[in-house]
Amino acid sequence: MWANTVLAHGTALGLVIYTGVETKSVMNNSMPRNKMGLIDLELNNLTKQSFTSEIGFFLSLRVNLDVGKLYYSSLIQWDKEIPGTVVRSTTIPEELGRIGYLLTDKTGTLTCNEMVFKKLHIGIACYSVNNFEEVGEMFREGLKTKEDPPAEAVSRGVRIRYQTIQKVTDSVKAIALCHNVTPTYPESDISSNAEVDQDLSRSGVRDYQASSPDEVALVQWTEQVGLALIQRDLNRMTLRAPDGSFMHYSILQLFPFTSESKRMGIILKEEETSEIVFYLKGADMVMSSKVQYSEWLDEEIENMAREGLRTLVVARKVLTPEKYDEFAKRYHGAKLSTTERQARVDAVIEGLLEKDMELLCVTGVEDKLQENVKLTLELLNNAGVKVWMLTGDKLETAACIAKSSCLVSRKEELHFFPKVSNRTEAHLELNAFRRKSNCALVITGSSLEVCLQSYKSETLELACACPAVVVCRCSPTQKAQVVELIREHTRKRTAAIGDGGNDVSMIQAADAGIGIVGKEGRQASLAADFSLTQFSHIGRLLLVHGRYSYKRTAALSQFVIHRGLIISVMQAVFSAVFFFSSVALYQGILMVGYATLYTNFPVFSLVLDKDVTPSVALTYPELYKMLSKGRSLSLKTFFIWVLISVYQALLLFEAEFIHIVSISFTALIFTELAMVALTVCRWHYLMAVAQLLSLITYIVSMFFFTDIFDPNFLWSVEFLWKTIVLTVVSCVPLAMVKFIKGKISPPTYTKLSQQGDMDAKEDTRDMITPSDVEGEVTAENIPRTQNAPGTHWLLASFMVVNAALGAGLLNFPQAFDHAGGIKAAIIIQACHVSAIPIYSCIKKRSVSTFARSIGLALSLCILTYSLAGTFGYLTFGSGVASDILIMYDAKDPLVIIGITALAIKMYTTYPILLFCGREAILDLYYEVYPLASLSGNNQKHRILVATTWFLTSLLLAVLIPNITDIIDFLGSLAAVFIFILPGLFLLHMTLNGNDHPGTFSWWKIILASVSITLGTFLFGLVFVQAVEEDLSHRSEGIQLCI
Repeated sequence: MWANTVLAHGTALGLVIYTGVETKSVMNNSMPRNKMGLIDLELNNLTKQSFTSEIGFFLSLRVNLDVGKLYYSSLIQWDKEIPGTVVRSTTIPEELGRIGYLLTDKTGTLTCNEMVFKKLHIGIACYSVNNFEEVGEMFREGLKTKEDPPAEAVSRGVRIRYQTIQKVTDSVKAIALCHNVTPTYPESDISSNAEVDQDLSRSGVRDYQASSPDEVALVQWTEQVGLALIQRDLNRMTLRAPDGSFMHYSILQLFPFTSESKRMGIILKEEETSEIVFYLKGADMVMSSKVQYSEWLDEEIENMAREGLRTLVVARKVLTPEKYDEFAKRYHGAKLSTTERQARVDAVIEGLLEKDMELLCVTGVEDKLQENVKLTLELLNNAGVKVWMLTGDKLETAACIAKSSCLVSRKEELHFFPKVSNRTEAHLELNAFRRKSNCALVITGSSLEVCLQSYKSETLELACACPAVVVCRCSPTQKAQVVELIREHTRKRTAAIGDGGNDVSMIQAADAGIGIVGKEGRQASLAADFSLTQFSHIGRLLLVHGRYSYKRTAALSQFVIHRGLIISVMQAVFSAVFFFSSVALYQGILMVGYATLYTNFPVFSLVLDKDVTPSVALTYPELYKMLSKGRSLSLKTFFIWVLISVYQALLLFEAEFIHIVSISFTALIFTELAMVALTVCRWHYLMAVAQLLSLITYIVSMFFFTDIFDPNFLWSVEFLWKTIVLTVVSCVPLAMVKFIKGKISPPTYTKLSQQGDMDAKEDTRDMITPSDVEGEVTAENIPRTQNAPGTHWLLASFMVVNAALGAGLLNFPQAFDHAGGIKAAIIIQACHVSAIPIYSCIKKRSVSTFARSIGLALSLCILTYSLAGTFGYLTFGSGVASDILIMYDAKDPLVIIGITALAIKMYTTYPILLFCGREAILDLYYEVYPLASLSGNNQKHRILVATTWFLTSLLLAVLIPNITDIIDFLGSLAAVFIFILPGLFLLHMTLNGNDHPGTFSWWKIILASVSITLGTFLFGLVFVQAVEEDLSHRSEGIQLCI
């Protein structure tokens, strides 16, 4: 009974065999192995060593890594540069960053799998695209001529032409009949009678469905030359001739194509003439023994293969009814055999049909390369990834594709490994190949199997030393075997990419299986770990996403280990110091907060880090070679982080038991945040957000946990300086070591970044100082004030006052232009007050130059204020005023000079300090009076606005009865301008990329964060003190009135 049929009457006794796991489809599939990334294995080994050495056991490591892998997988799928990519296995994205060998299929992977018929060779003539019209004319003429003309009636030339016509006719008919193609139409109601649907069939609105694109290309070509396939079912096939008539054939037997037989055949009976013909087509290595001897076959096959064409040999055999009946009887008996059924069937076919067949033609079909295949293979070659091509095509075709796709470069030679069949031949050929160097290996699957059986290690050693390897006539099982052998021999990570069902076993055997959604189905795509739409996407997948995944996982895992280890060592030290008591150093709520809200988000934000940009990773694929060495995560780096954890844990302690929790835990949180900042290569705005949120969350929670933190102690100077000192001592030495190491032995990617930024740094090295340009301050310059009255003789006083008070910008005359160092020092000293105006006045703006200025200005600001406060305290004691100048005699000539110099300095600084407000006023004025901007009085307007603003400030100071009542409030606002605004400005400019690529580094974000944090703390501290003093004064006044 046929499948899917129903028994109409009677009964039947059936035996069900070969079901379930015994079906052919299941038995041909290999069980997919459970893949685990190399970095997971390395982390497991490090965890075992840590556990056995009693260092610790990292519980939160796996959770962070798994969530990180989900994020990496999502990034791959979100990448618009490789659309359509699907990650089916989220456990091994890091494997993409350490691939040493890539094994690829040819058809549909390197090529488009879009077949185009290019050549037809019939022995006595060869036809290509340029003269296919001639083939059509000969075919139409051949259908009209039924019999050979008498030999004596025609000349030799006419007879040769007649033979050519007949050869072309027979070849076209054979190609149009020997296939498994089925035509389909838009409407599903096409009847089996082709004559009835003649109008529809002539319209040409049909599509061809087949198991292989080669078959479709052949049928489309026959339609092009005049013989179209109209209808086909299990028993019948209909063709349409060029004159519109129909040719009907009955399908007697069909022998489908298999990867083992490498051929397909069909027995047809023409209904009009009752002629029975057996057609056979297949690979040349199989068909050469089936057809009658031909002198031209091997030569033409090689010629087509050199052109990169896929060749098929087509033959036929005319059968008499008696011959076919005999075959049918024996064939039916062989299929009923209970033992060795397939062998018996093959013996019948080969004995009665596949012998002394008539050679008709050789076809050549072209499979075009995919887009950007050459660039991708060159990219992988430069990245140190060796590419092996495993294909079922013939040797010549595979070699041609290897050359045209740049799998084998022009400088490399191809070594065609001869066919070997025994151990002795393999030994001789391997020795001969050993003497060659820098050549790609091209070998057949059968020869490779013989070599591996006899000399497995020697063969793999020689093959792995080659820049590229091409294995042709390779079966699916052999592809998977090659992948496993490479991994075992080299200990490197392997990736396999393919598009067809015959590539599934290879994809599953590789460490990273990559499938392409092709025209042969979705089997490879569904079985793979990663699914792509085209081969060229693999470059970005490996070099960008593979690199990021591996580097981020290495950094995240080691930092999680550090985060858990440091607090464990602190607990151990605490127990040792206090007589090994069982008291916990930190209570449960702090431990939970430490692992979650306080540090988890900044630590996990390391998955956003990038050591290089995608463009740099693709421009310099040599960077990928460094990843295979595994230096980002190794036993060495693990113990370095262990030492860092121990070092910091020993330092983060307070001698007093009463406040040990407050000081040490706060310093621990600050240290963790600082260490994250030191680890980051390129900042993402979410990293800064995570740092600030964690810091704010901890500071706010301190005031809620009053049973742990003493609120009064938190406001004390002792808590502040001890926390800062512990954090600085634990982090600054590590930062210095990192900085020095980066200068002495920088990583390769930093060298590339520095090389790319040399021009940018040259352009932004100098800042425009007041004596460099003329005119008032604008967005392009800073005013020259060399004609200001008294500037020359007050220069020394200006510098003294500026250095003492750390405020404002001094303007120097032209006479001091040569003192570039003095000018630079003064202008960066002023940056802490006028950060935004100064940046607007830089001639060639750069966040790097601005950051250096702000950093140095902050240091000088803290130094000058500290010196002034120290000497004021030493001179006047605790009664020193906020403004030191008022503590001196107002009639002292030096004090008068200082105050005068300060006033002049303030006036000359106002055009810069009031830059934003002045520009807003002038813009509004020019908008109301447009002609004013063209009158040439712009300079006078700017001077007028600055003078008015300055006098207004003085007038307010005079009118206020007691300026000391608000001096503290004004002092708190100074923290906003000195620290907070410059920090926010630097953070905004850096995170928004207003700089040259590559200059963005971690220290800018640290500087901005420290500036904002310090400013916020000082503002709150001074403002609260001012409010407390004001309330106390008011209460005293009220009591006095009462």
